[in-house]
Amino acid sequence: MAPEYAIVFLYTAISVEPEFVIRSFEGRRYAMSEREQVKYIIDQMPDSKITRLLVFLKGMQFDDEMEDDLFCENLLDSYLKDEDPDKHEAVTLESFAAKEGVLL
Repeated sequence: MAPEYAIVFLYTAISVEPEFVIRSFEGRRYAMSEREQVKYIIDQMPDSKITRLLVFLKGMQFDDEMEDDLFCENLLDSYLKDEDPDKHEAVTLESFAAKEGVLL
């Protein structure tokens, strides 16, 4: 049984990069999401390149985790250096919402 769609690469006059499009056999075109494009490209890669891609992706993930940690450290440093004497005062969610005019 033949597939009901085909993945087509279209080149536009504006861009040198191909546009990933799913074209149904009824003639309709659907743009592929970036996630679908990545999955399609990975499926076309030989196994010999998958290891390098995995190392690259893990590096990107590690970089995001480092940014999160750095943000939290900066937030803590900012709090500790704040000389406001009321910084330790607790406020209930309800009273803060009422002060800001937010209905809960």
